[in-house]
Amino acid sequence: RFCDFPQEIVLTFETPVHLRKVEFLSHQSKIATRIELFTGLPFQGQEPRLEDVTFKRLGYLSLDCNERSEFQARELKSVYVDVSAQFLRILFHKCHVNRYNIVNQVGLIALNCQGEVLGPDLAAGQ
Repeated sequence: RFCDFPQEIVLTFETPVHLRKVEFLSHQSKIATRIELFTGLPFQGQEPRLEDVTFKRLGYLSLDCNERSEFQARELKSVYVDVSAQFLRILFHKCHVNRYNIVNQVGLIALNCQGEVLGPDLAAGQ
């Protein structure tokens, strides 16, 4: 309730992956104005620790305020990224203010990451 923005989620994959697509299904009324994406890989031979990773900004996507559907529809966004990563950092920027979100929250119903596991030789070359 009344949290500070941006809010952050960091996903850690078990091994490095070739990430091809990320899908976001936003809540119908607790909607972020913008979602920003970053990816990271540990340095070669280094343990995958969040504290040691340098993130690369991929970009951002904007979400609709959803007034036209009277906050009944959920927005699905698909982002094609085509990048090697072991970490996916997601920043949720401030929320769209509406009568159903009086405590300024953002909500994510589903997150789907699609890609393939990278072999050790491919992961080290990135």
